[in-house]
Amino acid sequence: MDIGQAVARGTTAAVILFVALVSVAGCAALTAPGYPGTPTASGQPLVVDAPAGSEVRAWADGDLLVVTTIGSGSCPRVPVIEKVDEDEQRLSVSTSVPNAQGACTADSSPRTFELDAGRDLTGFTVRVSEK
Repeated sequence: MDIGQAVARGTTAAVILFVALVSVAGCAALTAPGYPGTPTASGQPLVVDAPAGSEVRAWADGDLLVVTTIGSGSCPRVPVIEKVDEDEQRLSVSTSVPNAQGACTADSSPRTFELDAGRDLTGFTVRVSEK
């Protein structure tokens, strides 16, 4: 192989690496809603009934349901309010990893979401299901 071929191969490899890094960085930014960490002023803690191995914490803060999930920092589990049962004071929440394409980081990071519940949920139990 001559010097020109070596330079061409090196340049091609550098371009491929650059595109791969930009794609991963862009994907992580697009698939990480909510905000990293746990809330500082979180309101009243709620009882959470979640599947084994699922780490979810929840608080009632005015009309907001504040939910923290623990999992991959680049592919967090995103909560969605499915149903509010006023009579039983139970709230059904599902979590899923939207747009999970490609590799997710294998870290264990908290991510917090603020969901508009439209009512005060103090005293409610949060039942979590995973999709």
